Order: sequence, then structure tokens, then C-alpha cells
Amino acid sequence: MNNKGYIFVEPQHPIVENVILERFMKKEAKLDPLDVKVSDFDDCSYQLKVDRDSTEMEINMVFPHLKDLKPLGANRVLQRTYGSLMKSSPAKNFDLSLVVDKASHKDENSIREVAKLISLIKRNLWAAPLEDAFDSLLAGTSSKFKPMVVNTRKNEQMIIQAAPDRVIVCFSLAFEEETDAALADIIMQELSECQRQIGSAPACNYERDIPGQLKKIKGIKCYSTTVGFVQFAILKSHIHNGLRDSTITLLLGLRQYVHYHIKASKAHLHTRMRKKVADLLLVLNQAKPQEKERKKKTFRRTRIE
Repeated sequence: MNNKGYIFVEPQHPIVENVILERFMKKEAKLDPLDVKVSDFDDCSYQLKVDRDSTEMEINMVFPHLKDLKPLGANRVLQRTYGSLMKSSPAKNFDLSLVVDKASHKDENSIREVAKLISLIKRNLWAAPLEDAFDSLLAGTSSKFKPMVVNTRKNEQMIIQAAPDRVIVCFSLAFEEETDAALADIIMQELSECQRQIGSAPACNYERDIPGQLKKIKGIKCYSTTVGFVQFAILKSHIHNGLRDSTITLLLGLRQYVHYHIKASKAHLHTRMRKKVADLLLVLNQAKPQEKERKKKTFRRTRIE
């Protein structure tokens, strides 16, 4: 999604969605045999498998954070959204398994819907604690909401704290590479500055240390690779009238947004460096002195008798 030059990474997994669409859109009653494995950058991976002479596709998922999210609302999301697709027990070495039968999804709209739904499973699981926090804010009971600290990646966390009139959502960002850390720091500072120019946007604050109002919450950690903490103040106006889901999607996409723009910035810098080197080499080649052409003299040998 591109809006005035800013690129937002879509929340669904495009490879998972495309593989399901490709197989289910074919007219044959049975699916072609398949065994595709896909990995993400956050230790999450998928396996899409179809056995020979079968009408069912099995989607197995490795999701290390599922056990932490289940008591925070993930179980509710699984039963509400994926109850009919879930297997009673996940496959060996996987945390979650779904099964989709082609016989139950014959028309194009149904196929596209189930493909989109499965490709969004990770987003929907991460959204569970945010849904609870935002629903309590809309219901006027956010003062009773207990703070949550959820590990999202290696050395990274999501902190949720509710107040009577707002919900504070804070993300810690960590990068092992020094260049990535420096670029992430610049992007976050620019993000917090740009927010002030948009009146309707949630208040954004970026700090290199744990924010003062969150220091009393147990479980928050600051690692050696932590770049900083970015927090957003979500008001009722940001989630009412059907805006809740889109707000959650944008919040959960922050890490991918930063990661994408770090890589894009590095690629842009490398492109400019290569162009500059090529221009300098061109100037150097033009500065080489040209050798003057020497006139060749012809000598005659005279024989003296």
C-alpha cells in the first residue's frame, strides 16, 4: 500500500495466500501434491502440504509465541475465526495446524476469503491482546485493564497499558547490526516529529530508554541491542466507528515498516555510492593526458663505395 510516498507492508503473508489460491482455483476436484515451506524473519514458519489424491490442504505453523498469547486472548481468536479449520492437535514439531477442504470452497469468493483468512493468522493472533485493551477503552472499563508485556521477537517486546481515556501501546526495537540500529533510530525520531504535524494522529513518543510511565510495569527489559522504545497513545477517536481493526493492523505492522525502510534506505545509499564511484572514474579517465602523435621519420641508408 502506497500513500504519498510511504510504503506500508501488507499484513497478510503473500506466499501463503498465493499458494492456496493457485491450488484451489484449478477446476480439478483433487488438489495437486504439494509441500511448500515458508519462513519469516521472526522465527515463524509455515508448511503447506497436500498428499496425493487428496482434496485437503494442511497448513502447519511454527509460532513460538503462541503459548504466551493463548492466555492473552489468542485462544478466543482461534475458536472464533479458525474453529472449523483447526485440527484437534497440531502436527509433530508444529504449534498450530489447519485443514482446508476444497469440497467446502468451490466458488471463487469463498476461496479468496479462506486464503486471505489463513494468510492473516499471525496478524490475528498478535491482535488478541490489543482487541481486549481497545474494547475495554470503548466500554469505559480500561482503568481495570491490567498491563501486558508480550515478547514479540528476540530482544523485543510489546507493552500495553490502559488509562481511563487512552491505551498506551509501546514497542521496543532491537537491531544487532550497527548500521540498522542507526537507521532505525533516525526513522523513529522522524516519525515522532512528523506526528506533531498531523492533528488527528495518535501521539507518538520515542525514547532510547524505558519510558518513565512504564518503568513500574514488571517484565520490561532493555537489552544491549535495544535501539529505543516507541509508544503510541490510542484514544477512543482512533478506534470507534469500525476503526479498531485498521488501527491494530497499522500498529502491528510498525516493525515490518521500519525493517522495510531500513533495507530500502541501505539499498538507496548503495545505489548512490555506486553511481558516485562511476562518475568519479569517468572524470579520472577524462583527466588522463593524451599522448601526442609522433611523426615517424624515414631514414635512408646510403652506401659509400
